[in-house]
Amino acid sequence: NGNYANFLEYIRKEYDEAEKHYKIALKSEPNHTNTNGNYANFLKNIRKKYDEAEKHYKTALKSEPNHANINGNYANFLEYIRKEYDEAEKHYKIALKSEPNHTNTNGNYAIFLTDIRKEYDEAEKHYKTALKSEPNHTNTNGNYAGLLLSQGKKTQANEYLQRAFEYLTVEDDLNGLSVELWFYRLAHYPNDRTEAVQQLDKLLDKGIRSIGWDFSDHIKQAEKAGFTPITLLQEYADKINQE
Repeated sequence: NGNYANFLEYIRKEYDEAEKHYKIALKSEPNHTNTNGNYANFLKNIRKKYDEAEKHYKTALKSEPNHANINGNYANFLEYIRKEYDEAEKHYKIALKSEPNHTNTNGNYAIFLTDIRKEYDEAEKHYKTALKSEPNHTNTNGNYAGLLLSQGKKTQANEYLQRAFEYLTVEDDLNGLSVELWFYRLAHYPNDRTEAVQQLDKLLDKGIRSIGWDFSDHIKQAEKAGFTPITLLQEYADKINQE
């Protein structure tokens, strides 16, 4: 029931039916680690029932306190939903202690270190660890390119940005990665400006957004490099973040 619920959620997008099977599974085994963890993700991402999601994260972690995936997902929840940053970092560290090379956890923790702690060197280490495990992971390549570009390290960023574009999927579009990547092209690559504007307009018209993504350091770098009018970048940053 738990696995079928997962299938219905991610493959069929039949959310009411998926929830029915999550509940059947949990009625049989209320403390089942993976089912609680998966249902918590469902409640967070699909239903936006955050208090209920947190209960299931905690139930899962009560059964398996060091479970890498669930600690990583709960850390992400604490970071973005609760804004409880110290608690989030604690769970990122537990997850990485259990699975030091886990791609998603390293990538998510790198974003946390960049955005929340401003510990860029430490963030870079975690991006590199993630990419060592999965060199073609789209999101990690794109986010690492973003970190490097925000620091003016354009030459280093080129390889990772190119790889992110190469492996970009429809799912990445829906998650907002595509608008981030085209914004980087617009801000840092003058020869790509026309195409970047066209692509951003197309994606924004489709409703693709990346809510909460911080482009301020990119705008500063672009201004240093002589980008004009700089208001154009701020306009696109605002649109990308608009609900």
